[in-house]
Amino acid sequence: MNSNNRLASLIIVALVTVGVPGLGYWFYLEPLWSLDSAMDGLSLELDKAAKESKDRDGVRKRIFADHPRLEFWKEMSWPAAKDKLQERHANDLQSEYRQRLEAVMSKSGLKKPLVELTRSTLVQPASAGAKQGPNKAMWQTTAFRITGQGALKDVASALEGIQRIPILHRVASLDIKKPESDRKSPTKDSVDMSLTLEAIAVVGADKRETLEPELKKMPVLLHPDRQHVAILAANNPFVIPAPVAPAVRVTPPTVVEAPPSKPSEDREDYLTSVKLTALSSYERGTRTGWVAYFYDQNTNGEQKVYSLGLGRSVEYQDQYGNDMLKSKIVLMNARETVLLSEDGYYKVSVGQNLYPSPGRILNVEQYKELGLPDPPKRSKLPVRRDELE
Repeated sequence: MNSNNRLASLIIVALVTVGVPGLGYWFYLEPLWSLDSAMDGLSLELDKAAKESKDRDGVRKRIFADHPRLEFWKEMSWPAAKDKLQERHANDLQSEYRQRLEAVMSKSGLKKPLVELTRSTLVQPASAGAKQGPNKAMWQTTAFRITGQGALKDVASALEGIQRIPILHRVASLDIKKPESDRKSPTKDSVDMSLTLEAIAVVGADKRETLEPELKKMPVLLHPDRQHVAILAANNPFVIPAPVAPAVRVTPPTVVEAPPSKPSEDREDYLTSVKLTALSSYERGTRTGWVAYFYDQNTNGEQKVYSLGLGRSVEYQDQYGNDMLKSKIVLMNARETVLLSEDGYYKVSVGQNLYPSPGRILNVEQYKELGLPDPPKRSKLPVRRDELE
């Protein structure tokens, strides 16, 4: 009996000796170690996320430093919410922008104008429609579809009005076509317009409640002197002019009638599409000279002008035979050329176009420094279009 009691006591002592520490490890130490390990892992993840966020901020700062225009984009962008909830702020912006577009469409003269929201990513930070950065979209867009019917000049007026809205937006697609009902009437000026317009909200946009910014200086969104509506209406590809009956002669036979005026392309539009694309050296016998390469985007043609020899003229005519530029090269080196046209002397570097705008014409001090004689007197030169306007 005593041996049995002694055996039971030994068993109890062994269980207490082994079991109590085991239970303590299982119920106390093991959870603490697991929690400590989890905290270490979470700390590593937080450090990694903080480093990635710092790297992204550094990249954005460098981008803004390299491209100062982005700061202006932040001002022109759809604004971020200031005091409102983001979703309500986005709805208010969409309503204000829609009213702005409807006012432009109504003023343009288009019939059956319709402005409808088709897509918005302003409250969806990871939308498939937004340009993606490392973890967040660099910008988000809100798309509107605009439709209307009218003459081509009405479409031009609507497009000009939209471009004058001081908001960062872009034309994603534009479709202009003749209506099915008017295709048998080629002399009728009537088209259907369908336009997709995307308003853009960039990262870091200014915070304000109103859609349009209070700009100290309005940016030049369109050429201030160009009559866009008149130019497009005068070159309407959707209309065949109706035949005009010959006028009854009421003048004596001895009176000579003036010939009809010949159409002409816009000189500035034409010459801004002609560029100096390259300058390279070449040899002719024992002499070394330069060759300039001019590319005309209007005709997809290239012209070479050599510094050695007599053929240094640079001349261009539009499709109607009107002179757009009559000039000759008077200086050429590895960096630029100097042309003499009816406007005067002006420099053209590689990559620049050939339009001799007033700001590019060399003054007396500049062309004298290059050793050039006085150009022909202004009275002998033809009057430029911009002087007549």
